[in-house]
Parts: sequence; C-alpha cells; structure tokens
Amino acid sequence: MNSQHYLYAVDLFNFGFWWEAHEVLEKIWVHSGKKSSTAIFIQGLIQIAAALLKDSQNISQGAKNLQSKGLPKLKSQSGVYLGIDVGQFVSEIERYFSGEVMDLPEIILQEKVEDI
Repeated sequence: MNSQHYLYAVDLFNFGFWWEAHEVLEKIWVHSGKKSSTAIFIQGLIQIAAALLKDSQNISQGAKNLQSKGLPKLKSQSGVYLGIDVGQFVSEIERYFSGEVMDLPEIILQEKVEDI
C-alpha cells in the first residue's frame, strides 16, 4: 500500500470526513494483514474515526463503545508511530471524549511517512 493512501486518510480524518477516512484506512488495514502491529494500529484509527462520526450524529453510546475499542489499539504503540505522536494523539482523543476540550482530535504527522 502506498503511503499516499495513508496521507489521504489523514487529510480526510482532519477535515471531519470520518466515514471516508474509515473507508480508506480499511483498505490499508486489510493490506497490512489485519493482525500485524500496523494493522492493529490502523484498526484503532478506524474505530476512532467511527467514534467521531457517531459523536457528530449524537449517538453517544456508539461513540463511547468505538472509542473504548479504538484507544487500546492505538496505545499498543508508543512514541511516534506511522508519523503520529501516539501519546499526544491519545491524550487529545481522551480529552475530547471526556468533554474537557471541544477541539476535535487531529492527526498531526511528526515525520515523513514511508510506504506502509
């Protein structure tokens, strides 16, 4: 899978096109083998995108369920993984869903992302 697909998914996520980001990320997830460390992390991103979509639709239980499934998958990595500062991103997600902040979580890439 070309990193351009991943970068496109990041852009979609950051612009609030969570369903579309989910669709692109799902192709990366399948290509990554579904059980690899990369695939697990990507699946976490998919679930967080879906949680944000549910949240935007005021489906709070669905958002909470997806967030609780996605966060552990993101936390399976540390430091900068796939260009994402995992700790910072996880913190943004937790703060948003706790109601502490109103700013939507954003994926800010820390480094060049090679082919995944």
